[in-house]
Amino acid sequence: MKKIKIVLCVVLLFVLCGCSMKNDKKNEDTVPDEYEFLQTNIGKTSEEVKTIIGKDWTDQSYPGVETTQFEDTDGNYYIFHGDRLAAVRYAYADQEQGFQKCRELYEYFEKTYGEELKDSILLNRQTLKDITTLAEFQKVGNGESMYDVFSNWYFAEDASQWECVSQDEEMKGVWEQSDGKPILILDLWMADDKLSVALGYTGFPK
Repeated sequence: MKKIKIVLCVVLLFVLCGCSMKNDKKNEDTVPDEYEFLQTNIGKTSEEVKTIIGKDWTDQSYPGVETTQFEDTDGNYYIFHGDRLAAVRYAYADQEQGFQKCRELYEYFEKTYGEELKDSILLNRQTLKDITTLAEFQKVGNGESMYDVFSNWYFAEDASQWECVSQDEEMKGVWEQSDGKPILILDLWMADDKLSVALGYTGFPK
């Protein structure tokens, strides 16, 4: 009887470990919430997005430009081209927490989409691949109050199902340089000691 109990305990231990290992694997493959929000809501109107987030926001847009942006009560920005969501910038009161979120997103994108894009736009620019600590990022600013570092990836399986987010000449130039393929942008941003992490696409789904 005692031997049977020991065997059952061993079996139970293996089952529990197996479940734990499966859960760990599942967590590794889980899409980060910030990116899932962008994937789910890319191209939606400002009214649709405001309803989804369920928060008040204030219009922080600049006059005379196509891009509009709204800041919610947590300091996050929602950026629209032609009233279609193109990017979200998440604010972090804790700089280290924000930096670690950026690293989490970077590692997820690298695992999912492969090596970051190093094209003519980023050829001689430092990217997030080179920034592994908050201190390294802060050095990039070199005393400036506003600076950023970003990385790009091709992500679309079928680029023909996407179109450029804007008819602005600068954006059209980026679109043409990427051979008509939409690009995912991850941007680590510092402004007046406030750190934020931005995610955006250069294209909208058709």
